Amino acid sequence: MRAAKGFTLVEMMIVLAIIAILAAVTYPIYTKVTQKSRRADGISLLLDLQKRQNYYYYNHYVFTDVVVDLFSPVMAAPPVSTEGYYTATVVPATTACPLSDCFELRATPVAGKGQVPDGVLELTSTDIKRRDKNNNGNTADAGENDWN
Repeated sequence: MRAAKGFTLVEMMIVLAIIAILAAVTYPIYTKVTQKSRRADGISLLLDLQKRQNYYYYNHYVFTDVVVDLFSPVMAAPPVSTEGYYTATVVPATTACPLSDCFELRATPVAGKGQVPDGVLELTSTDIKRRDKNNNGNTADAGENDWN
């Protein structure tokens, strides 16, 4: 009698189970890593707008709260980051931060691109960097004072 060649059904099921376990473990890690790498797209957008705000202040002696004013020719819509994961806005002026003295920029993740769980990014004229890590709409929570 000849020996059977190939794999048994049980052996194939064990291999598939191992692959499924590995995929279940690595997928959340992969998601976090891709969100972090895409965050660089929003950071780049904020740094570009910070430079444009400073140039605008140099020419007008006041910051603007209309983000499209930072572009020449003036754009009709708020700018989108290079990779398309974030849109930018200028936070409206407050008594604590009037446009004559300071500004606050915000990069909001575009819905449907996988970045929404990563939260909003913010940058102020005094180089304070914040990220809404718990995604509750408030960047003043503990531990949200950086972009990491």
